[in-house]
Parts: sequence; structure tokens; C-alpha cells
Amino acid sequence: DRHIKNECLSHKLHFSISKCRMNSFEEWLKSITHPSVQKFSKHLIELGASWETFQREKSEVVIDLVDGGIPQLAAKDIVSIASDALSRSQVPLKVFWDLENMQIPANTSVAEVITRLKAILSSHGKVAQIRGYATIESRKMMTDKMRSDLHLSGCTLVDCPYKRKEVVEKMII
Repeated sequence: DRHIKNECLSHKLHFSISKCRMNSFEEWLKSITHPSVQKFSKHLIELGASWETFQREKSEVVIDLVDGGIPQLAAKDIVSIASDALSRSQVPLKVFWDLENMQIPANTSVAEVITRLKAILSSHGKVAQIRGYATIESRKMMTDKMRSDLHLSGCTLVDCPYKRKEVVEKMII
């Protein structure tokens, strides 16, 4: 499990609706700095490589890349790096969301925020659980529809007592 603080995501959650989705294979290739991946990224695209390619047996993929003109050592590096990235994308993540300090923007639906949150986190793993923490007092500011939509989107709401300072943060920890 990874604990990802919502403060790290705050700037991303406030973006207007964007192209947030799991990184395409081509986008991933552009982001990798390994020399073999950089050198052969265009070649991989020309060969029709995709994330599905690297879900196959590693030795078969290496053979296909070599047959496609990529040197064996580079092909092994590329397969190793892509396979590791795929493995990481399947790691279960738990999100601990401070709803008091990271509120849902007024003109944004709950479903939209949850979808974008999952998309932003998709390169780090698969969101297995979202827990939204709020004091009872701050939850009164949420509409019934908002609370219902949070539940329908898979977010478990956690009530926090309001008597202490920073109670939400302490319950998350």
C-alpha cells in the first residue's frame, strides 16, 4: 500500500477537465530517460508495440523486438523496463483524502473528481480504496447528493470528532 497525500495532488485536481487518463504507451516512451528506450522509441511505435505487447512472456517479446531490428541487449532492457512499469501500474493504492482541506470544487461533480483522481494515480498503481475524512461539522457543509455521490463513486466517508485541532490529519496518519 502507498499513502499518497492529497496535498501532492491539489494542483492537479483543480485543473479543468483535461486528458487525464492512464498514460498511453507512446506518452510513456517519451517520459523514459533510459538510453535504449530513447534510442528505439520511434522504432517500437513503428513495430506497433503497446502495453499489451509487454504483457506477454518476456522472452517472446525480446525475440519479436530483435526480429523487428532492435539489438538483443537493447530489447532485453526495453522489455525489463516496460514490464516493471506494468507491474507498478497494478500495485494496489489506498487514498486517504482530507475532505476538509481538499474540498471538491464547487462546479465539479464528485464522479469527475474521482475519475480524475484515479487517472492521475494510474501511473503509480490501481486505486483499490478511497477514504474521505471530514469532521462532522465540515460534513454538514456537504449536500446529501455529494455524500451519496462519494459513496456511489467508491469513497468511504470517515467521520472525525471535531474537538481537537487537526483531527482529520491525525486520523489519516
